[in-house]
Amino acid sequence: MPAAGAADGLADFAFTHPGILHTADDLARMRSAVATRQSPIYDGYLALAAHARSQSTYTVQNTGQITSWGRGPANFQNQAVADSAAAYQNALLWAVTGDRAHADKARDILNAWSGSLTIVTGADGPLGAGLQGFKFANAAELLRHTGYDGWADADIARCAASFLDVWYPAVSGYMLYANGNWDLTALQTILAIGVFCEERALYEDALRFAAAGAGNGSVRHRVVTDAGQGQESGRDQGHEQLAVGLMGDAAQVAWNQGVDLWGYDGNRILANAEYAARYNLGDDVPFTPDLDRTGKYVKTAVSAVSRGTLPPVYEMYYAHYAGVRGLATPHTQAAVFRGTGGIRVVEGSNDDLPSWGTFAYAGAAAPAPSVPTPPAGLTADGDAHAVTVSWLPSAGATRYEVRRAEHPGGPHERLAEVRSPSYSDGGVRPGRTYYYSVVAANSLGRSGSSAVVSATAGLPRPWRTRDLGAVRIPGSARFDGERFVLEASGTADTYRLVHLPLHGDGSVTARIVWPLSSQYAKTGVTLRASLDPSDAHASTLIQGLPLHTWSGVWSVRPAAGAGISATGSTPVPPSQQRAITTGAGFPISDLGTLPESATPLTAPYVEGAGDGYRLRAPYWVRVTREGDRCTGAISADGVRWTEVGSTVCELPRTAYAGLVLTSCLGIDEEYAETGTGAFDNVSVVSRGGAGWRVPRPVRRATDLLAAAGSGGVELAWTDPDPSARYTVLRAPSAHGPYRTLARDAGAVGFGTRVRYTDGSGTSGTTYHYAVAKTNCAGRGPRSASVGAVMPAVTTATAPPAAVVPALPEPWTGGDLGDVVLDRGAYGTLGVVAVLTPGDAAYADGAFTVRGAGADLNVNSQGMTGQFVRRQVSGDCELTARLVSRSGATADRVGLLMTKSLSPFDQAAGLIVTGGAGAQLMLRPTVAGASAFTGTAAVRLPLLLRLKRTGTAFAAAVSADDGVTWSPLATGTIPAFGDAPYHVGLVVCSRTPSALGTAQFEEVSVALT
Repeated sequence: MPAAGAADGLADFAFTHPGILHTADDLARMRSAVATRQSPIYDGYLALAAHARSQSTYTVQNTGQITSWGRGPANFQNQAVADSAAAYQNALLWAVTGDRAHADKARDILNAWSGSLTIVTGADGPLGAGLQGFKFANAAELLRHTGYDGWADADIARCAASFLDVWYPAVSGYMLYANGNWDLTALQTILAIGVFCEERALYEDALRFAAAGAGNGSVRHRVVTDAGQGQESGRDQGHEQLAVGLMGDAAQVAWNQGVDLWGYDGNRILANAEYAARYNLGDDVPFTPDLDRTGKYVKTAVSAVSRGTLPPVYEMYYAHYAGVRGLATPHTQAAVFRGTGGIRVVEGSNDDLPSWGTFAYAGAAAPAPSVPTPPAGLTADGDAHAVTVSWLPSAGATRYEVRRAEHPGGPHERLAEVRSPSYSDGGVRPGRTYYYSVVAANSLGRSGSSAVVSATAGLPRPWRTRDLGAVRIPGSARFDGERFVLEASGTADTYRLVHLPLHGDGSVTARIVWPLSSQYAKTGVTLRASLDPSDAHASTLIQGLPLHTWSGVWSVRPAAGAGISATGSTPVPPSQQRAITTGAGFPISDLGTLPESATPLTAPYVEGAGDGYRLRAPYWVRVTREGDRCTGAISADGVRWTEVGSTVCELPRTAYAGLVLTSCLGIDEEYAETGTGAFDNVSVVSRGGAGWRVPRPVRRATDLLAAAGSGGVELAWTDPDPSARYTVLRAPSAHGPYRTLARDAGAVGFGTRVRYTDGSGTSGTTYHYAVAKTNCAGRGPRSASVGAVMPAVTTATAPPAAVVPALPEPWTGGDLGDVVLDRGAYGTLGVVAVLTPGDAAYADGAFTVRGAGADLNVNSQGMTGQFVRRQVSGDCELTARLVSRSGATADRVGLLMTKSLSPFDQAAGLIVTGGAGAQLMLRPTVAGASAFTGTAAVRLPLLLRLKRTGTAFAAAVSADDGVTWSPLATGTIPAFGDAPYHVGLVVCSRTPSALGTAQFEEVSVALT
């Protein structure tokens, strides 16, 4: 077959503008209807034009004061909701009416946010970024591509940079830890940013996720039955219909770029809209019990909560499926015409959705035939017999040409012509990696080529795969040339294993990467005596321990038939088993026997949240064998390792080394789910023979950009692998010589866009840069070089660190929460982020404690602040004199007893707020709200006493040196347990950027 390439004259990929929610044809339809007062579009226009956020006199909420924004807890949340809606609505009115005042208002809003916002915050911050970011992007697209000349090029560039550098990192990992509506907010916003910024890698990544993503928001995980049941149908109808709307938004963006997500998988998302409309209009629907991909949400019946309240989502579906495609949509149509006597209900506003569907979509018709756009959302999945390539249809395509190459750069040969968006390539050799692309065609011509996707026919030799233990759903494993991707069902005691023989001493190493779909998975590397589940093994696992954090666990069965131990550095007391699972404030499934102890991962690799910690970045695992001793270790960078455990283990000379995953969802029912996990940088080193390591990267970065910025030369490029790592090189000329600047540059968290700033050069000098993808096998091909002039860079000189007197043993200090040392390492700042680290000192019998933090009841879930503590067991009386406090007006300081150092754990405290009111604080439930009772007005200095007796806690204060005590309140924490716990002094300024200071004297701990 002839090779396909440039000689074929394939058109370059090009985005359509405007092309997020509205195209030029859409706007012309609206414009004509408004001019002629054509109902129902004109009716929708009148509703939009009358809305308060549609006025050109709207008062912009962000006047430059919003440098961080988020939700959960609210951080200028309402201001972003209002401004994003106003920007979109004013931009749309400008595009239809031509009234510049609306354009000016939308411009002012976009300029304000792009000029001030630096980061997104809160447990629900990523969700908010996906909701509000989509409206901002739509506004920007409309302003930029509808003839408005009042938006300066520099402001447009700053807006694009804000989308890429602030909004995108907040959503780039698709929030696999949440319900599907979260994933969908990310999907729609990444699509929108990809279109506005013309970043094809982001656009393709979003469509790949829609087609085959591991989370709840991909089409087949979102619409869980052929009948149209949604993943949140059993939750409540508000969230379920929100997800219907979000999926429609994503499908409309794809359609406007020529990709038919609407029609994917037999119009599957139409079935979801029909199901939701049918149920919310009062009819019964079939329901199949369902477990979601995270493992948190088990639903056994359709939910009637919020039933009958229909958001503005159905006009879009009706317009596309009935108007554009001519399909029957009885329930969606009924939702649109649900007014008295069957009249049309004009869709209005919604804070979470763009809304105004009657105006924006009514009257839509099939577009004129055209040459199809390149297929998108390509995925490839191989076994030893065939590789199956699938993609999202191109609108208007009648056939597809599938192409294959044995190298990423080609040549790509024509393999087959098919009429459906899937092809099974049976002409493969087991263990070989292939590279596929697809071209769409119809009678008018052919598209350009799709992005290239790779897959291996089965696993590379000598790897093999199987399930360990009895599982209800068989697992699987695939390899794409760089990553192993495993699917596993089962409970805590079963695994999917990918294995090869290891002769003699040696090690197995891997990096756990995106995606990991279950928050409670156990995944890692293992050495095993055999493939018998009951035989000896030693494994280093990263395990999702709810509200204890993702942790390294050393899991060992030292001999065949022996029990399994699971240990690390920090105890997980048996008394916590129920408290952090089925008894938590956000209850989850029983996860089986938890480890005795575990070695916690820390921020920024994890993020604390009330529904379980979130894994936010790749992490390395290793098991090493020397003789009969096996040792496990974990690492953030693959260079500096932390030992998790070491055990004598009965392994034969030839053992099995491998990768393991269990979804650990705790559900063994017909509706059980599998979980997805992935590994890269896999290597097996054998001192007794040949080992194996993943091949060196073959992909070359092709879109490297360099520009002068405030911190130096800013580099940016993309890679479809969201966990990719690069070596950054610099030279005085394009011809070299190049020296290494950085070896582990990657996206913030998980994402397809990588940034790196070089501030180390001489001002005014032109430097040339290149990047090369890197893994454990070495460096891949170097990109073409780009040049930039080094700007003048001002480097702030940090003041010398203060010498803090050591705390007396057994006292130690530290912040509760996720300490943020470098904001650049975070896509969002989580609910228990500590932006200003605290400290503590001891001198002359007094403790001086300085702490920042948001609250001791942040988001009604957790605590942040400096905690000076010691560990005790049994009943205890903690007493201290609070001498003074300063630095914050509404601070919370006092005494604290907490079950562990997790900021979400059960706790009791005697807390003085603002120096004026003392209360007993109790958090009886893990990740539940703290209750404050027994308020008493106080003045400092003041003696504080907090006493535990079994499960009861009592707080009292004394203003006369302990002669008399005034009880504040008593309360119980029934499941506090008998394990050792922490007692001490806590200071929270309740101002994240400022430290509050408190001085304590006469501190005593008495075991009673």
